[in-house]
Amino acid sequence: GANDFYHRYEGLEYGYHALFTGWIDTTRGNYPCMPPYNSTADKICLVWELLEVGVPIVTRYIPRLEKPFLLAWNQHVTGSAFSNLSGTALYREALSKGMELDLIPAVPEPDGVLYPSDFNNGTQAPSIAMVCDVFVCSIWKAAGLFKEIDDDFSCIEQTNLDVYQLNILEAPKQRPASCVAADPDNALCQLTGDYELHLPKLGQRSMYRHMQEKCPTEPPLYARPSNC
Repeated sequence: GANDFYHRYEGLEYGYHALFTGWIDTTRGNYPCMPPYNSTADKICLVWELLEVGVPIVTRYIPRLEKPFLLAWNQHVTGSAFSNLSGTALYREALSKGMELDLIPAVPEPDGVLYPSDFNNGTQAPSIAMVCDVFVCSIWKAAGLFKEIDDDFSCIEQTNLDVYQLNILEAPKQRPASCVAADPDNALCQLTGDYELHLPKLGQRSMYRHMQEKCPTEPPLYARPSNC
Protein backbone atom coordinates (compact mmCIF):
# COMPACT_ATOMS: atom_id res chain seq x y z
CA GLY A 1 0.00 0.00 0.00
CA ALA A 2 1.92 3.01 1.28
CA ASN A 3 5.31 1.71 0.15
CA ASP A 4 4.03 0.99 -3.37
CA PHE A 5 2.44 4.43 -3.53
CA TYR A 6 5.68 6.14 -2.53
CA HIS A 7 7.80 4.34 -5.13
CA ARG A 8 5.18 4.84 -7.85
CA TYR A 9 5.39 8.62 -7.46
CA GLU A 10 8.99 9.01 -6.33
CA GLY A 11 10.55 11.87 -8.28
CA LEU A 12 7.23 13.50 -9.21
CA GLU A 13 7.34 17.28 -9.36
CA TYR A 14 5.69 19.44 -6.71
CA GLY A 15 1.96 19.71 -7.36
CA TYR A 16 1.67 23.36 -8.35
CA HIS A 17 -1.30 22.33 -10.53
CA ALA A 18 -3.42 21.80 -7.41
CA LEU A 19 -1.88 24.48 -5.22
CA PHE A 20 -5.21 26.25 -4.68
CA THR A 21 -7.52 23.22 -4.80
CA GLY A 22 -7.40 22.54 -1.07
CA TRP A 23 -7.41 26.22 -0.23
CA ILE A 24 -10.32 27.63 -2.26
CA ASP A 25 -13.55 25.88 -1.25
CA THR A 26 -16.00 28.80 -1.36
CA THR A 27 -16.68 31.84 -3.49
CA ARG A 28 -15.87 34.41 -0.78
CA GLY A 29 -14.66 32.72 2.40
CA ASN A 30 -11.12 31.62 1.51
CA TYR A 31 -9.27 34.44 -0.18
CA PRO A 32 -6.54 36.16 1.89
CA CYS A 33 -7.06 39.55 3.52
CA MET A 34 -4.73 42.30 4.65
CA PRO A 35 -4.20 42.67 8.41
CA PRO A 36 -5.56 43.59 10.88
CA TYR A 37 -7.59 40.42 10.50
CA ASN A 38 -10.15 41.26 13.20
CA SER A 39 -11.23 44.42 11.42
CA THR A 40 -14.68 44.32 9.85
CA ALA A 41 -14.70 47.87 8.49
CA ASP A 42 -12.91 48.54 5.20
CA LYS A 43 -11.64 44.98 5.05
CA ILE A 44 -9.25 44.55 2.14
CA CYS A 45 -9.24 41.03 0.69
CA LEU A 46 -8.39 39.33 -2.56
CA VAL A 47 -11.64 38.73 -4.44
CA TRP A 48 -12.66 36.56 -7.37
CA GLU A 49 -13.33 39.60 -9.56
CA LEU A 50 -9.60 40.43 -9.52
CA LEU A 51 -8.63 36.86 -10.44
CA GLU A 52 -11.35 36.75 -13.08
CA VAL A 53 -9.72 39.64 -14.93
CA GLY A 54 -6.10 39.09 -13.93
CA VAL A 55 -5.55 35.39 -14.59
CA PRO A 56 -6.39 35.44 -18.34
CA ILE A 57 -4.15 38.48 -18.84
CA VAL A 58 -1.20 37.24 -16.78
CA THR A 59 -1.26 33.69 -18.17
CA ARG A 60 -1.37 35.03 -21.72
CA TYR A 61 1.94 36.83 -21.25
CA ILE A 62 3.53 34.51 -18.65
CA PRO A 63 2.57 30.98 -19.75
CA ARG A 64 4.36 29.37 -16.81
CA LEU A 65 1.65 30.73 -14.53
CA GLU A 66 -0.95 28.61 -16.29
CA LYS A 67 0.10 25.67 -14.11
CA PRO A 68 -1.32 26.82 -10.73
CA PHE A 69 -4.47 28.26 -12.28
CA LEU A 70 -5.65 27.14 -15.70
CA LEU A 71 -4.92 23.41 -15.49
CA ALA A 72 -7.13 22.98 -12.44
CA TRP A 73 -9.73 25.35 -13.85
CA ASN A 74 -9.84 23.28 -17.05
CA GLN A 75 -10.41 20.21 -14.89
CA HIS A 76 -13.17 21.90 -12.92
CA VAL A 77 -15.03 23.19 -15.99
CA THR A 78 -14.44 20.54 -18.67
CA GLY A 79 -13.56 17.47 -16.59
CA SER A 80 -10.02 17.30 -17.97
CA ALA A 81 -6.84 19.20 -17.15
CA PHE A 82 -5.75 18.55 -20.74
CA SER A 83 -8.51 20.63 -22.39
CA ASN A 84 -6.01 23.46 -22.88
CA LEU A 85 -8.61 26.21 -22.82
CA SER A 86 -7.46 29.75 -22.13
CA GLY A 87 -8.98 31.75 -19.28
CA THR A 88 -11.51 33.52 -21.48
CA ALA A 89 -12.39 30.29 -23.33
CA LEU A 90 -12.95 28.63 -19.95
CA TYR A 91 -15.33 31.39 -18.93
CA ARG A 92 -17.34 30.93 -22.13
CA GLU A 93 -17.47 27.18 -21.57
CA ALA A 94 -18.53 27.57 -17.93
CA LEU A 95 -21.29 30.03 -18.82
CA SER A 96 -22.54 27.73 -21.58
CA LYS A 97 -23.02 25.08 -18.88
CA GLY A 98 -24.85 27.48 -16.57
CA MET A 99 -21.90 27.60 -14.14
CA GLU A 100 -21.22 30.75 -12.12
CA LEU A 101 -17.66 31.89 -12.82
CA ASP A 102 -16.73 32.43 -9.17
CA LEU A 103 -17.40 28.72 -8.55
CA ILE A 104 -14.62 27.61 -10.90
CA PRO A 105 -11.79 27.54 -8.30
CA ALA A 106 -14.11 26.11 -5.62
CA VAL A 107 -15.22 22.93 -7.39
CA PRO A 108 -14.38 19.93 -5.13
CA GLU A 109 -11.77 17.71 -6.72
CA PRO A 110 -11.42 13.94 -6.17
CA ASP A 111 -8.08 12.25 -5.68
CA GLY A 112 -6.59 10.69 -8.78
CA VAL A 113 -7.13 13.56 -11.22
CA LEU A 114 -4.34 13.54 -13.82
CA TYR A 115 -2.35 16.61 -14.82
CA PRO A 116 0.50 17.17 -17.30
CA SER A 117 3.46 16.43 -15.03
CA ASP A 118 7.25 16.27 -14.98
CA PHE A 119 9.42 13.78 -13.13
CA ASN A 120 12.95 14.43 -11.89
CA ASN A 121 14.38 12.03 -14.48
CA GLY A 122 13.08 14.23 -17.30
CA THR A 123 10.02 12.11 -18.04
CA GLN A 124 6.81 13.94 -18.90
CA ALA A 125 3.58 12.04 -18.31
CA PRO A 126 0.06 12.44 -16.94
CA SER A 127 0.14 12.06 -13.17
CA ILE A 128 -1.55 13.23 -9.99
CA ALA A 129 -0.70 16.55 -8.33
CA MET A 130 0.44 16.67 -4.70
CA VAL A 131 1.65 19.51 -2.52
CA CYS A 132 3.30 18.57 0.78
CA ASP A 133 0.24 17.86 2.95
CA VAL A 134 -1.54 16.09 0.08
CA PHE A 135 1.45 13.76 -0.30
CA VAL A 136 1.36 12.86 3.41
CA CYS A 137 -2.41 12.34 3.34
CA SER A 138 -2.14 10.21 0.19
CA ILE A 139 0.43 7.98 1.88
CA TRP A 140 -2.02 7.50 4.76
CA LYS A 141 -4.81 6.75 2.31
CA ALA A 142 -2.71 4.17 0.48
CA ALA A 143 -1.94 2.59 3.87
CA GLY A 144 -5.68 2.14 4.50
CA LEU A 145 -6.21 4.77 7.21
CA PHE A 146 -9.44 6.00 5.60
CA LYS A 147 -11.05 2.58 5.09
CA GLU A 148 -13.61 3.22 7.83
CA ILE A 149 -15.25 5.78 5.53
CA ASP A 150 -14.61 3.69 2.39
CA ASP A 151 -11.84 6.08 1.28
CA ASP A 152 -14.54 8.68 0.59
CA PHE A 153 -12.00 11.39 1.43
CA SER A 154 -10.11 13.65 -0.98
CA CYS A 155 -6.58 14.33 0.16
CA ILE A 156 -6.19 16.96 -2.55
CA GLU A 157 -8.90 19.01 -0.82
CA GLN A 158 -6.93 19.29 2.44
CA THR A 159 -4.62 21.98 3.81
CA ASN A 160 -1.78 21.53 6.30
CA LEU A 161 -4.15 22.41 9.15
CA ASP A 162 -6.75 19.92 7.94
CA VAL A 163 -4.24 17.09 7.85
CA TYR A 164 -2.60 17.57 11.24
CA GLN A 165 -5.97 18.05 12.96
CA LEU A 166 -7.07 14.53 12.00
CA ASN A 167 -7.15 12.13 14.93
CA ILE A 168 -4.80 9.90 12.99
CA LEU A 169 -2.11 11.84 14.87
CA GLU A 170 -1.59 12.20 18.59
CA ALA A 171 0.85 14.26 20.64
CA PRO A 172 3.15 12.14 22.84
CA LYS A 173 1.81 11.71 26.36
CA GLN A 174 5.35 11.74 27.69
CA ARG A 175 8.10 13.27 25.64
CA PRO A 176 11.56 11.68 25.50
CA ALA A 177 14.28 13.54 27.38
CA SER A 178 15.93 14.58 24.12
CA CYS A 179 12.71 16.36 23.04
CA VAL A 180 12.37 18.17 26.36
CA ALA A 181 16.00 19.25 26.26
CA ALA A 182 15.73 20.57 22.70
CA ASP A 183 12.45 22.45 23.25
CA PRO A 184 11.19 22.49 26.86
CA ASP A 185 7.92 24.35 26.22
CA ASN A 186 6.63 22.49 23.17
CA ALA A 187 4.05 19.72 23.61
CA LEU A 188 5.46 18.07 20.48
CA CYS A 189 8.92 16.73 19.83
CA GLN A 190 10.97 19.26 17.88
CA LEU A 191 14.68 18.54 17.81
CA THR A 192 15.93 21.13 15.30
CA GLY A 193 15.01 24.44 13.75
CA ASP A 194 15.29 28.14 14.50
CA TYR A 195 11.58 28.58 15.24
CA GLU A 196 9.20 26.65 17.46
CA LEU A 197 6.39 24.83 15.71
CA HIS A 198 3.20 24.55 17.78
CA LEU A 199 0.18 22.60 16.55
CA PRO A 200 -2.43 23.32 19.23
CA LYS A 201 -5.29 21.36 17.61
CA LEU A 202 -3.27 18.31 16.66
CA GLY A 203 -5.33 15.14 16.35
CA GLN A 204 -8.65 16.61 17.48
CA ARG A 205 -10.96 15.96 14.50
CA SER A 206 -12.51 12.70 13.36
CA MET A 207 -12.62 11.96 9.65
CA TYR A 208 -15.90 11.99 7.74
CA ARG A 209 -16.98 11.65 4.12
CA HIS A 210 -16.28 14.61 1.80
CA MET A 211 -14.35 16.29 4.60
CA GLN A 212 -13.11 19.85 4.08
CA GLU A 213 -14.61 20.30 0.62
CA LYS A 214 -16.72 23.40 1.41
CA CYS A 215 -14.89 25.11 4.27
CA PRO A 216 -14.17 28.81 4.77
CA THR A 217 -10.65 29.67 5.96
CA GLU A 218 -10.57 33.29 7.03
CA PRO A 219 -8.05 34.62 9.57
CA PRO A 220 -7.47 35.08 12.40
CA LEU A 221 -9.50 32.17 13.83
CA TYR A 222 -10.03 30.13 10.65
CA ALA A 223 -13.39 29.09 12.09
CA ARG A 224 -15.41 26.61 10.08
CA PRO A 225 -18.60 24.57 10.35
CA SER A 226 -18.10 21.15 11.91
CA ASN A 227 -19.23 19.29 8.80
CA CYS A 228 -18.09 21.45 5.87
